[in-house]
Amino acid sequence: MAPDDDETPSISLADVPAREVAGRDTGNKYFYQYKKAAEAAVELLEDGDAKLVFCDMHDDFVIKRLEGTLDVYLFHQVKAKDKKNHLWSFVDVFAVGLTKQFKGSCADGFAWHMIAHQKSFSNQCKGVVLVTNVLFNDDVEEFIEAVLVASTMTDLGGKPKKQFSALSDAYVAADPTFTPEYVFAFLKKFKLHSLAGPLDASDNEDASVILRKVKEFSEVDLNLSQSKTVAEELINLVRKRSTAKIHAGISIEELEQKTSVSINDVVSVFPITADAFNILRQAGDQRALLNASILQRFLGRIGYSNELISLASVCKVEWDVWYFEMRHTPVQPDIQFLLARCESLVRQDLSGSGGLSKMHLELGHLLSEFAPKLAVGRPLTSNIVFGAFLSRVVNLEINK
Repeated sequence: MAPDDDETPSISLADVPAREVAGRDTGNKYFYQYKKAAEAAVELLEDGDAKLVFCDMHDDFVIKRLEGTLDVYLFHQVKAKDKKNHLWSFVDVFAVGLTKQFKGSCADGFAWHMIAHQKSFSNQCKGVVLVTNVLFNDDVEEFIEAVLVASTMTDLGGKPKKQFSALSDAYVAADPTFTPEYVFAFLKKFKLHSLAGPLDASDNEDASVILRKVKEFSEVDLNLSQSKTVAEELINLVRKRSTAKIHAGISIEELEQKTSVSINDVVSVFPITADAFNILRQAGDQRALLNASILQRFLGRIGYSNELISLASVCKVEWDVWYFEMRHTPVQPDIQFLLARCESLVRQDLSGSGGLSKMHLELGHLLSEFAPKLAVGRPLTSNIVFGAFLSRVVNLEINK
């Protein structure tokens, strides 16, 4: 069997009978697993190739990415221990020994259950990750490191060579469709993630981890109380998706709806308007969540409803497009004057009684004043002026 068959048609998670389903019926035992999946879901906020996090489907959690036009999967198996100084051994991970006296079966090791992903998904299996709250023995880490830096099996030497030989012999004996080359290709995809967080973390610790990840992947700065709410709701969402009942022959659309977490699911637990976020994101805003959060706080403070905040986001996008079109025109100095006037208005206290009316009145005056001056290209409109004002709201907040 070839390690990866590029001619194989694209496979979805619904096309392969799921190996990992036990946790769907015993969810209370897997709270640590839920937390790790929730943390992975936060990384969807980085507008990259990650699209979904599947929960308790084929493995403890699976990250679906898009590479070109191909869906690829990163499978995660979570192994937690109460004993904080526990070290997972080579036998734990691979269930293979280096002596003839060893009587175990490789099918009892963590890795055996993970090689099934490569067998099922071929080149769409991008990687397998063993996640734990404790550490691995040195001989496990050194073996994986040796495999990762080796270009071929023949590059292995010393103890890693003996370990691979024993492991390969055991795997090929257990499944004759495997070859040593196939096993080596699988191990090249094998990653270890130790010390992934304490098993008995408090709510505050969980919130702190979520807070750091939110800050890292979106730049949104939540306070501890908001982080606790987000962490709790996100973990509960993962728990729900991990225990949802599924049936044979389920479509990929239904499978995604029932068992995965999307970026919209993640955004839904934040104190922002999801529609505003999607409007900004679809327009190519690289800081969509951050900017939506800023607009939510500012406009909410002066009395805007969520529906109006979504409409305001459309105005922000209109301004961005208009400004891009006008960037090389001779009226650029007047555009900068308009922005300066908008910034002056932002700096005023608009949160009190009459603040909303004052803002709209002043923006109307700016439209009347600057529309004739900027009468080149697409006309200046009230929406575009409001968008210019909102661009200053975002800019001032980011540059505090």
